[in-house]
Amino acid sequence: MAGAAGASHKNNRRSDVKLENALEQARFEASRAHRQYDAVDPENRLVASNLERRWNERLLHTAADRLEPPLPPVAFPVGPE
Repeated sequence: MAGAAGASHKNNRRSDVKLENALEQARFEASRAHRQYDAVDPENRLVASNLERRWNERLLHTAADRLEPPLPPVAFPVGPE
C-alpha cells in the first residue's frame, strides 16, 4: 500500500511541475506579446490590432493554465475592426 501512495505522490508532483512549466511558458509569451504591442507604431493600426489580439490570447492562456481542467483554446477573429 505504501508503494502505491508513493507512486501517486510522484505522479502528482510530476503533474504539478508540468502545470507550473506551462504557466511559466504562458507568462513568458504574454510578456513577450506585451513588449511587441508596446513597440509598435500607434499609426500602424492593423499591426497594433493583431499584436493586441495576440497579447490578449496569451493573457487568456496564462489564466487558463491556472485552472483545472484547462479551458479549450480561444479563437479571436482576425482582421480590421
